[in-house]
Amino acid sequence: MIRPALTRLPLLAALLAALVLSLPPQAVLADGAWLGQAPPAPWNTAGGPVPAAPPAAVALDPRCANLARTPETAADGQVAAAGWTLFGTYTGGWGVQIVRGLAGVDGMCRPLQYQEFVFVDGTFAGTVSPGPMDARADGSGGVTGLADGGAQLSASFQRYAAADPLCCPSATSSVTYRIDRAPAPALLVPTAVSTIQNPGPAAAPGAPSTPACAGPTATAERLAVCLTSGVGSGVQGSSIPRSAQPGPGATEAYRLLVVQGYPVAVPGVTPPNPPLISPLLPEIAVFNLGDFDQPNAYGAAQVESLRQLLLNRPAFAGLQGFPQGTISLPQYAGRDLSTPYTARPAYLDLPWGSGVRGVVQAGQGITPPQNGRIQYQFAGLSSDNRWLVVATFPLSVPGLPAIPQEALTANAAAIVPAQVHLSLLQDGSYTPTLSVLDAVVQSLQLAP
Repeated sequence: MIRPALTRLPLLAALLAALVLSLPPQAVLADGAWLGQAPPAPWNTAGGPVPAAPPAAVALDPRCANLARTPETAADGQVAAAGWTLFGTYTGGWGVQIVRGLAGVDGMCRPLQYQEFVFVDGTFAGTVSPGPMDARADGSGGVTGLADGGAQLSASFQRYAAADPLCCPSATSSVTYRIDRAPAPALLVPTAVSTIQNPGPAAAPGAPSTPACAGPTATAERLAVCLTSGVGSGVQGSSIPRSAQPGPGATEAYRLLVVQGYPVAVPGVTPPNPPLISPLLPEIAVFNLGDFDQPNAYGAAQVESLRQLLLNRPAFAGLQGFPQGTISLPQYAGRDLSTPYTARPAYLDLPWGSGVRGVVQAGQGITPPQNGRIQYQFAGLSSDNRWLVVATFPLSVPGLPAIPQEALTANAAAIVPAQVHLSLLQDGSYTPTLSVLDAVVQSLQLAP
């Protein structure tokens, strides 16, 4: 009675195997382990279909909609038909085309579960990674070049150690692929991998993910920040409600940390009391990003401009630093203060998100530069898409050009020597230094 049942098992196994082989390949999330093999074990199969996109963990945020691209080529159409959202430009040459697809994004519109697909003469030849990748995760990367008449492809991938901060992978792996065109159909084959340590603290064995705090850690309003030595002795915290009436300085509700014992004061003014977000105080303000989604939200356009700036990261140039029509940092410090210039702009990748900072001049209109009114200002967004962070700190520098108000009134371009002076100063000439203030912003810990 048992033997006939046993004789059916090989047939059942064969049927199950056939069923599995008939299913489209499913995307399995990759990590960087495959980059530890030299050469990597191949995963592509000649003539195979485009892998199906994994189900998205969350719907694509409408604010990231401009990341998506509509199909423009037959290869685009094959990737989109497999359930992927196209993003970025495609790369091509010698009959080879690389198409990028994603299944989701994080709070900063960075791609999640994304993949790069290689087509040769219109036929799918393989993917550059064994499975989908997540931005700022071990094994994330993409194609960097196409060479040898379309016979060779190169790509690079970020390698994260367990202690690496998200901003700073400690190593980079470079992979070379061979494109076998014969016999048809073409096949993408990894042939070599090499890994180098990236420069910087993250590459040092045993280095902490963030620098040790060189001063007191101050806590208020469910926020914590490290006050590096010489920046301050503590913070005063407060919760500021939404402005009751619209106007130039109207804001959504926010939590505020005002640094006590800060070494630079703003000349000739009395700081607001009770404290408010203002370039007259050394402070950090944290807004709930959800508030800017409400009808008639104050500052919603500025938040969206910041989001797009951080997503696209255009190069800095000119007196204003930021491309025309993007952002002005003082907009985020309560109102647009018509700062005439931005010096030392920089994008910052932080443990909690990303942002941009610069040295600006506070004051209504264009006025002679003064220490204290020269300001470090920062605006950033948390990677979980929950918080807008704004920081402003007065600065002091040596040798500021003396520019009479009459000259500025006659010609606004007379302020240019101030911007040039601030741009050429070494970091150590600022009080506090820009790197110290970057570290203060970096150390911020956010809680609901």
